[in-house]
Amino acid sequence: MTSHVTVSRRHAGPRLETAVPRLLVLGITPQALRLAAILEARFGPRLSVALLDPGHPEARPVLADAERFGRFLAVQRIGIVIDAMHPLTRASRRAAWPAARDAFAPLLALRRPPWPRDPRDRWIEVRDPGAAREVVRRHGRRVMLTVEPDDLPVFAGLEGCHLLVRLASPPAVFPLAAGEVICARGPFRVADEVELLRRARIDLLVTRAAGGRVAQAKIAAARRLRLPVVLIHRGDDGTPVAETPVAASDWVARLLVPAVGGA
Repeated sequence: MTSHVTVSRRHAGPRLETAVPRLLVLGITPQALRLAAILEARFGPRLSVALLDPGHPEARPVLADAERFGRFLAVQRIGIVIDAMHPLTRASRRAAWPAARDAFAPLLALRRPPWPRDPRDRWIEVRDPGAAREVVRRHGRRVMLTVEPDDLPVFAGLEGCHLLVRLASPPAVFPLAAGEVICARGPFRVADEVELLRRARIDLLVTRAAGGRVAQAKIAAARRLRLPVVLIHRGDDGTPVAETPVAASDWVARLLVPAVGGA
């Protein structure tokens, strides 16, 4: 059902040699899989849908280099790209997005809906990790970071602050002298997040504004404990964004009207 690098979905057994438009979904998140199923049901054989798992050993080097990913798009004759990767997969985006644009392939970002703000939330919204570091420097003593591995060097060198970092997998290098890392994958339960924050005596949570229900437990836990949360904005470079797989499929339908006669 799911492809890693070059294997397409069910209806596309061997390499596609037809003029059927080819669409690549980056990611195997629940949203990515849901989108692929919706596209298959909606367009059937009129559209070839493939998925690329950014964590697969064959895919990692492809997504690490814009030139190499561009060649991949050309060889596979990909005409449309939808980024449905985990919100904290910015390293892959840095190569994939420019390559898609250079290949003149329409690009859409499928993002999780933003977290709704509750009156009890104590959010400090910042533009980037550097601004988050300044908040930590001024206000944090025991801080939990749920950011990307590439963000960690920004927080190095903070004095008088203990950093608890949660990552999905161990980093190749841990650049924080006064800190510790725990590796765990969600979804997490609110009760477990409350227990973790209490046990670690956390007084400040720093996270990227990933949105979606899967990652919302830590936000609810911080709310329950009345902890301030530093939210690092996702940023906006003008790339079209959809917040649901259905909305993403509507975007595809608008692109394909001339090619497949509508949806």
